[in-house]
Amino acid sequence: MEREPRPQPPDRLAALRALRRYETAYQAAVKDGFSDRSIATWMSARIKLEKAMRRPGKFELGHTVATRGAIEAMREASHFPVEFLIRHKHGDWGELDPEDRAENERSLSLGYRLLSAYDTRKEERIWVVTEADRSSSTILLPSEY
Repeated sequence: MEREPRPQPPDRLAALRALRRYETAYQAAVKDGFSDRSIATWMSARIKLEKAMRRPGKFELGHTVATRGAIEAMREASHFPVEFLIRHKHGDWGELDPEDRAENERSLSLGYRLLSAYDTRKEERIWVVTEADRSSSTILLPSEY
C-alpha cells in the first residue's frame, strides 16, 4: 500500500522548485555550449535559488563553511554551495539510507547533529553537517571528517 505524500510547507516547495529550475537551466547551458543566452538564464535561476535560500527551512544552518576539498569538488563539478545547503535545510537528506534518514528526523526534534550526503555531477560524495546547537553547518568530503 502506498503512503500518501506528506504536504510540504510552502517555503520548502518554493525552494525545491527553485533548485529544479536552477538544475534545468544548468543542463540547458551545458547542452547549448554555454551561449550568452543560456548563461543568462542559468544565472537568473541562480539568483532565484539564492533568494529561496534566505527563506526559513526546517532548521537554521548557522554560520556556513566549506572545506578546501569540498570547495574543489564543487568547483570541478560546476556546483555552488547553495545547491546542497538548500536541500539540507529543508530536510532533503540526500543519499542516506532509511536508518540514517530516520536518525536525522529524530535528531531534528531532539536538537542533535544533522548529516546529509549528496553526490556531485562528477559523482563525488559531499556531506553537509549541522552542529547540534545549530551554530554552524559545514560542507565537506567524507575523507575530511
